Amino acid sequence: MAYLTDQQAQTLAEAIRGNEKAQTNLQRLGKPELIMVLDAIAFGDDHAVEWLRENGHDDWGLFITAIDGDPYAIQGLFDTKNARLAQVAGYVLGEPRQIEYLRKNNLKAWINLAEAVAEQLSEE
Repeated sequence: MAYLTDQQAQTLAEAIRGNEKAQTNLQRLGKPELIMVLDAIAFGDDHAVEWLRENGHDDWGLFITAIDGDPYAIQGLFDTKNARLAQVAGYVLGEPRQIEYLRKNNLKAWINLAEAVAEQLSEE
């Protein structure tokens, strides 16, 4: 299961937006899977997704698939108890229920992550 604290979600969002200090902080966290998520989102690195799956981070691979528009991947995230990642993916894809949930519950770091991902994907 992908566990991400609010601070880590915020750092990942800043790294996706190109903040070099945040990218360095991600490396210092000792969570290589977050670097691979960054590479997959910010640089479109397909090898990063393969690395995630090969190294037991299927939930992150599912997240990348979900933000690419696969509704089954979003449901898969919910099914594997990764609701927050599913909500972020739904937000990225413009699903009103997920956007409302994150806003209603004032989950600022997760909203920021969703917005950073959406911005990055719109630039591609």
